[in-house]
Amino acid sequence: MLEISLNGLEFIAHHGYFKDERVKGNRFLLDITVFLKPPDNILNDELESTVDYCALYNIADEIMKQPSKLLETVVEKIAGKVLQDFTVVESVEVALQKMNPPIGGVCSSSRVKLTKKR
Repeated sequence: MLEISLNGLEFIAHHGYFKDERVKGNRFLLDITVFLKPPDNILNDELESTVDYCALYNIADEIMKQPSKLLETVVEKIAGKVLQDFTVVESVEVALQKMNPPIGGVCSSSRVKLTKKR
């Protein structure tokens, strides 16, 4: 199984259950990992034989720009779009951290992680 990851993608986005969070925004860290069988032609050293990092980033960027109340919704949208756009991907793992979530106490981040299989 081939594993490809983008780690620590940083976004300022407007996700949160409380209206104030969706207005002010917050800092988020995102990790995306895809799993696929290495294609027979992997040694051809061409991008078409694998998953393009830039395309993965563009999916994340597009969805992170759409405010959602729940982080669970965000990771589900990203995972679903990755599986839709990359038929070679057998499963995807998406982890999203909200930095300094408003919980009434000290917390460096909250995290939601989803693994979705084809």
